[in-house]
Amino acid sequence: MFLSRQSDTEIIGRDEDLEKIVEMLLNSDIERDMLSLTIVGMGGLGKTALAQLVYNHEKITQEFTLRLWTCVSDHDQSKLDVKTVLAQIVESATGQKYYGYSTEVVVNRLREVLAQRRFLIVLDDLWTESRDEWRKLVGHLVGGKGGSRVLVTTRSKETAKIVGNGPIYELKGLSDENSWRLFQMMAFEQLLDQVCPNNYDDFINIGKNIVELCVNVPLAIRVIGSLLYGQDKSKWLSVQDSGLGNLGENENGIKPILKLSYQNLQSSLKSCFSYCSLFPKDFMIKKNLLIPLWIAQGYIMPLEKGQSLEDASKEYFLILLRRNFFQDVLIDQYGEVFSFKLHDLMHDLALEVAEMEVCPASSFTGEVDKVVRHVSFTRKQHPNILPGL
Repeated sequence: MFLSRQSDTEIIGRDEDLEKIVEMLLNSDIERDMLSLTIVGMGGLGKTALAQLVYNHEKITQEFTLRLWTCVSDHDQSKLDVKTVLAQIVESATGQKYYGYSTEVVVNRLREVLAQRRFLIVLDDLWTESRDEWRKLVGHLVGGKGGSRVLVTTRSKETAKIVGNGPIYELKGLSDENSWRLFQMMAFEQLLDQVCPNNYDDFINIGKNIVELCVNVPLAIRVIGSLLYGQDKSKWLSVQDSGLGNLGENENGIKPILKLSYQNLQSSLKSCFSYCSLFPKDFMIKKNLLIPLWIAQGYIMPLEKGQSLEDASKEYFLILLRRNFFQDVLIDQYGEVFSFKLHDLMHDLALEVAEMEVCPASSFTGEVDKVVRHVSFTRKQHPNILPGL
């Protein structure tokens, strides 16, 4: 049995959003058999985390006898792969893979799953600009009891418009108060014990200036806060004065904060992080698979005399985890990390910093540049299969 590492108490400032979305999903005044509700907002706001809170809310679990979660992800923003999404939904319900079957078989099995049940289906990280493809997808989500719902999360306002037949919930950044609370949780824990009261006021003032740079985006606050955890005043001042003050309220504005955190890694840790770009977005990476690959690539250097490569690699992993490069961690029955994911924006950063050394591909066509060291090949019809490394 595996447990999620992130607890609900670590998600700050979303209680009001949670209650509003739950209320919208349970609105009995809407008489449609199936309604779609969309959460839209820029990357890093915590749309997936909020959707997970909704998914596990007591009122939701009581109301919907069938709850299914599918991450669509944005492997191809120009075209929605309807058959693959339907197969993922069926797998979520049955635990069986249906990617090699015909569309007819997948659709028939889906109808059996949904028949006469009030369902909630979450389509996380949806991207599509085709109204026809969306209508084709939801056209197969029929047969359930009245009051069934589809909850969509997306970064695209165009996608939110296309989803159409229900309310759109535009997720905003945290309040200034909650942004500060989150930063305190990430950055001040160790300082509370180590810094004398006179200097602590300086840290608070610098920290509040830094939080303003994060434009109330939880991912940016977590990353910058974890970067500053346990650091001295000079480091805090250098971040405050690092030229991040021109950030806008969009994903391109957040990326410099993520990149700053990456630039403050040791060289070997940078290599370990960029290597993760070989895995597809939303891929659940197993720690015990990744660590031997890091060692085989020669990225791991003992951190102290006599330390084994295995022990050093575990410390590398924990550093990247503490610095919020990894998320959605699953813990095994022994309390050890089993697997994790990269946030989409972190995956984008990994691809960017890997530059030409990593070449992700959906098919092997044409020539590969001579500087490429790794090729990742992912077959769309089998999105959960480990890519070639």
